[in-house]
Amino acid sequence: HLQAHNNLGVALQSQGKSRDALQHFRQALELQPDSMETHQNLGVALAEEGRFKEAAAHFQQALQVGPVSADLHVNLGSVLASQGQGEEAARQFQNALKLDQASFDAHNNLGNLLAGEGRLNQAMEHFRKALSLKPNSVEVIGNLGLVLRMDRQFDEAVRYLGEAVRRQPGWAAPKASLAWILATHPNSSKQNPREAIRLGRQAVYMTQEDPQALDVLAAAYASAGDFEQAIAVARKALRIAAVQSGQEVAEKLRKRLDGYQERKPYVDR
Repeated sequence: HLQAHNNLGVALQSQGKSRDALQHFRQALELQPDSMETHQNLGVALAEEGRFKEAAAHFQQALQVGPVSADLHVNLGSVLASQGQGEEAARQFQNALKLDQASFDAHNNLGNLLAGEGRLNQAMEHFRKALSLKPNSVEVIGNLGLVLRMDRQFDEAVRYLGEAVRRQPGWAAPKASLAWILATHPNSSKQNPREAIRLGRQAVYMTQEDPQALDVLAAAYASAGDFEQAIAVARKALRIAAVQSGQEVAEKLRKRLDGYQERKPYVDR
């Protein structure tokens, strides 16, 4: 029974049993190979298992048999993005928006892609649209704050990042970005070294000493005038970055370390 297999697969998937769900979706496909619903369900289950290439194949098959929906384009775009196929993923999100301008996931996912490409104004446009559709989405509040910080709109970024930190304390990225602004704001009256250190320590702990989080904490210590701590943390960040992050990142960290050794805090001018 086609629908029974689909329904049971969806139920198992909702319980986190993706592998069991896969079996029922495959049995459903044996009964009706051109079922759009089953191809989509199977694609979602495969994506949850991290099998993005197989998932993309089933989403593409679902698009061929129809009927086509915005969600289907969003699903395909998401797995393509996970495989590093940003251009094609963006095309799928745009296709979703042609079908439904109110697709929250399409706006949010497209915003993330554009931000990663450095197209910050376009990214902000999509995040603001997504936020108008779901004003309480912590993910979008945080995403918008991160992009505003990248675009050096520090004051507005503080508002969104602070809200993301308040609503989702376990998310490290907004904490690190907020700490960075509070430590390195070009207007010294808007710096808050003590709070920057508190947030920076949390970000370092949550990321298991990611070099970028350590870089933030070092800047926070320097902002507070504790250059011994700033130098120690910056050296640790540099050691890790030299192995994990490549020459460009390491060079930026080295320049900041040189400043701390001269007892100069870093200011994000």
